[in-house]
Amino acid sequence: MKRITAILLAIIMVLSTFSLFAFAKEEKVPVVVLQGYSGPTLVYADDNGEPIIDPETGDVIKAWPLDFGKIGEKVVAALPEMVTGKLVGEDAIVEALVPIVKEVLMPLVILEDGTSWQNLTYYPKGAAATQVSTLIEKNMQQYIPESIFVEEAIQRVGAENVFGFTFDWRKGQVDYAKAVDEYIQEVKEITGSDKVDIMGLSHGGQYGTSYLYYYGHKGDVRNAILANPATGGTTLVSTVFMNEYVDLDLKNVMKFVQHIFDIEEDFEWIFDLLALENIVGGANRVLQEERINYRLSNVPSLLDFVPMDRFWEVINHIGLNPETNGKLYYDTVKYHTDIHTGTNLAEKFAELQDIGINIGYIVGCGYTAVSSVGTNSDFLIDTYLGSGGAYCALYGETFEDGYVQKGTNCND
Repeated sequence: MKRITAILLAIIMVLSTFSLFAFAKEEKVPVVVLQGYSGPTLVYADDNGEPIIDPETGDVIKAWPLDFGKIGEKVVAALPEMVTGKLVGEDAIVEALVPIVKEVLMPLVILEDGTSWQNLTYYPKGAAATQVSTLIEKNMQQYIPESIFVEEAIQRVGAENVFGFTFDWRKGQVDYAKAVDEYIQEVKEITGSDKVDIMGLSHGGQYGTSYLYYYGHKGDVRNAILANPATGGTTLVSTVFMNEYVDLDLKNVMKFVQHIFDIEEDFEWIFDLLALENIVGGANRVLQEERINYRLSNVPSLLDFVPMDRFWEVINHIGLNPETNGKLYYDTVKYHTDIHTGTNLAEKFAELQDIGINIGYIVGCGYTAVSSVGTNSDFLIDTYLGSGGAYCALYGETFEDGYVQKGTNCND
């Protein structure tokens, strides 16, 4: 009898364990995708902040993303003047491109206090509207961010458990962190899950870091993967802010264009433009143009891309100050002080790992930046800045002989 009882108990225990294991396998933690820079759609809004609908098409009226086809037509239309000699060399490029760039940037202009010149909002908005299953059901697949990653996530947890976070990408990291926290609370309510997984790409990795720094202690995240994050900014942005020669590298620009755009024929005009003599030098001068640059100096997200080692130099150069710029000034100073200081970030992440949050960084390396300023990057983001200031050997190489670990960020 004892033997039979023992066998029955063993069977019950095995079955119970199997049931728990099966339940664990079926548990699907929702995935929140934090998309890259300028990914979310910006649309014109009414006085209540609601999207304005075009009465003819029934669609929202977009301020961003741009219609690259129309911009390409304008650029190509300007090519004859550059080629025929009415304007010579780089002067031709500058005078032809500056009006086009100004026109493109006008709707996105940010005022001195960090608020938008035009009344814009992001679309779609909120977890319920950006749940991937909802976007598919409403035939709004164009609003699904980072589609290659999302397709993989759908296979693992189902479209109902994948969410694409949206926000006004011009906003700074302090605002972004709060918005991500609020969004995650909505996701938890919709799914009934106690935790979420987050995946951030590039800018998404930057504001994913900001969210974890300011709100990670709440314990709402299980796993966080931050890929090619602009954690510490990028050298390219500080170079533009300082009106320095960006030194665009034609070869790397071509590589970057091929790397980014999936449908090459849609962007043939870019390759036509790049083939022009003097185009790279002219483009460098366009980036330095005060007629363009003043439109960028108040964009919070761009200020947060400035690396810490040049931050105060940039702030003084553009004249940002607490009296004139208020919240814009205080928020970017707070972000740089908190997060761009690698030691603070390392300590915070250690605390979050102690409470059970798994954090992984995937940092691009091995490419010279399009500006030739950074020698080790993912084309745009310097490897050492993406990794929170860690000292990184070039891809395929090792540290020099006798290298001693600094221990300032990664410790042991």
